Amino acid sequence: MAQLRVTVASYNIHIGIGRDGQFAPQRTASVLQELHADIIALQEVQLGSPGFNMFEYLRTGTGLHGIARPTLTHPIHGDCRGARAALCA
Repeated sequence: MAQLRVTVASYNIHIGIGRDGQFAPQRTASVLQELHADIIALQEVQLGSPGFNMFEYLRTGTGLHGIARPTLTHPIHGDCRGARAALCA
């Protein structure tokens, strides 16, 4: 019987801000590509905030398929704050 191997990763991208305090979406995309995972569950992803859509940037920048859902609804920030996303090869 053939076995199917699936690699899954989870990554809190902290809205694209690295440990150095810099907003660097290209660095986040590079890390996602280096994981070589079949499924990547992301936390703290900007979905549709004014000015920059991190989810769309990562989806198109990595060539992965994406599914995004908000984790909460906030009276000020709407459905995008604290969003989770999954990217699949």
